[in-house]
Amino acid sequence: MLRDCIEDKEVIGSAIFTLIWKVIYSSLLQTTLFNIIREFEVRNEKNLIVLKKMYLELENSEKFISKFMEINGMKFNLVLMFSFRVKFGMGNLYLRDVLRKIERLI
Repeated sequence: MLRDCIEDKEVIGSAIFTLIWKVIYSSLLQTTLFNIIREFEVRNEKNLIVLKKMYLELENSEKFISKFMEINGMKFNLVLMFSFRVKFGMGNLYLRDVLRKIERLI
């Protein structure tokens, strides 16, 4: 399902991580994947707060939205990467659609 969302609605990558940032699935480029994991790990190490959702925007205006999920006792983080054309509001709506599809599958 996550593969299908690539190129649809300007999604250019997706990933699912465990709560300790081990990769379950990723279509992100390896360098992008490592940078995103590093960013999340830094935030976790600093014990800022427990993140439910995080928004990141790169210098080239590509955007990442991450959401903590728990479905039927399974806990994980879903990350979607959007092209520079997508605003955070639209990306958030699309993330919600993907979450609903995942919930229906489980």
